[in-house]
Parts: sequence; structure tokens; C-alpha cells
Amino acid sequence: MRLIRVAAVLAVAAALSAGCGAAKKTDSAAGPGATPGSSVSGAAPGGSASPGSTEGGAGAPSDSTKAACAATKTAVQGAMSDMKTPLTQMIEASVKDDQAGVKAAGEKLRKLFHDTATKVDAQAKVATDAKLKTALTDMAGSYRAAGDAFATGKEDALSDPKFDAAADVYVGVCGA
Repeated sequence: MRLIRVAAVLAVAAALSAGCGAAKKTDSAAGPGATPGSSVSGAAPGGSASPGSTEGGAGAPSDSTKAACAATKTAVQGAMSDMKTPLTQMIEASVKDDQAGVKAAGEKLRKLFHDTATKVDAQAKVATDAKLKTALTDMAGSYRAAGDAFATGKEDALSDPKFDAAADVYVGVCGA
């Protein structure tokens, strides 16, 4: 059980990297529920998204899309920094079999994930690129689900297939 919890924590930490566009297009870019060997390809499933694509597919992204990309990256990177302490606390509490500590850290993580989801949702409203709007909305939902999973200890709830596809679109539209 402890190893499963630690693995879940690490998977979500990796997912944050993928979600903010900092992921490299390799096997190390895992999303929630991703398995070794999965990757962020930079293209949306069923199509090809290239950096700088727009809703109409012609030229550079609009200023509002650029702003949404930058703000999303900043929000997620800030969350990653803020999550280091509660992630460490959760791992340490889990190793010690301190359920109260695990729960307290999980609640901190839930709040941080939900705050991040709110910021990402706000950027979905700003972006003019339709694919990016959908991707950001899906990413926000994945962050909420991950936060709820940490708060309730349901590691299996971290698996969200929409996250990987959303991260791919984000990277395709916004770049790495």
C-alpha cells in the first residue's frame, strides 16, 4: 500500500510537469495513471497540432492564446513548487504509516490542485484557440480529480485518460 501511494505521488508530480508544457517528448513525461512507455507526443489524438497553431491553423497564435499559454505555465509551475512540501510530507507520513499525517498532507494537496484547476479554467476562458480551450478545461478537471484523490487516498482515481490528451494539445499549441 505504501509503495502504491508513493508511486501515485510521483505520477502526479510528473503529470504537473507534462501539464505545464515543461515535459520533454519522451517516456519520462507521465500523466496521472500513465505507465512507463507512454509519452507526450506533442500532437492531439486524431490530428496534428504544431507549435504556433491557431484555431484557423494559419500562423502564430493570437495574443490571447499566447497569454493563456504563459499564464497556465506559470500557474502550474508555481503549483509544482508549492506542492513539494505536502508531497514530501505525504511520502514521509506514508512510510511511517501515519494515517493522520497522510490525510493532512492530502488535504493540502487537494487545495493546491483545486487552486491550480481554478487558474487553468480561467485561462481556458481567455484562450481563443478552440483546441486549447478544451485542453485547458480537461486539464483543470484532471487537477481537481487528482486533488480529490489525494484527499481521499484513492490512488486509482488519479488515472484520467483526458489528461494525457490535454497535455499533448497544450504542448502542440503552446510549445514546450
